[in-house]
Amino acid sequence: MRSMYTEQRPARQLSMSVRNMRYQLRVWGDPQAREPALPPLFLVHGWMDVGASYQFVVDAFSSAFAEGRLIIAPDWRGFGHSMPAFAQDHYVFADYLADLDHLIDDFSPNAPVDLVGHSMGGNVSMMYAGARPERIRRLVNLEGFGLARVAPNRHPHATPNGWTNCANTSAAPWTSSPTKAGMPWRSAS
Repeated sequence: MRSMYTEQRPARQLSMSVRNMRYQLRVWGDPQAREPALPPLFLVHGWMDVGASYQFVVDAFSSAFAEGRLIIAPDWRGFGHSMPAFAQDHYVFADYLADLDHLIDDFSPNAPVDLVGHSMGGNVSMMYAGARPERIRRLVNLEGFGLARVAPNRHPHATPNGWTNCANTSAAPWTSSPTKAGMPWRSAS
């Protein structure tokens, strides 16, 4: 009989409030013991996946790479254990971008991070890095092939930071008043 996979580097599970919902994350490393020269590494998953899928990747990292580094793999909203309190039939990319911004601010408020995104997470990562390049030190896109090409005049939010306006609607469950300069999607919570 074959045994189940044994984690080489067990993760801690963390639950935190992100824009009016509970987010579930897997975290490797101790934030208090983190080597200051090593930025946090965010691993963001694709559609129909979960942050736990990165366990194999984290276990494959060399000790030299992983030791002293904080590694964070969230379950995107609507995936894994990051489920909304009320029924939701879809999310727009602005939700994922704003959630990623919130997570990065919580784990690394004053320094850029390393970001790896797979599939949908790769698309979110690329858009985030384009809009907030000062927040990203290194970016890896795994099979995130991008969104369909759309003529700029056909896109409703066709400005360099236009995606930030997507969340600024009266129907949005978060506040539309800015809590940070230029970021109206950030809620006070």
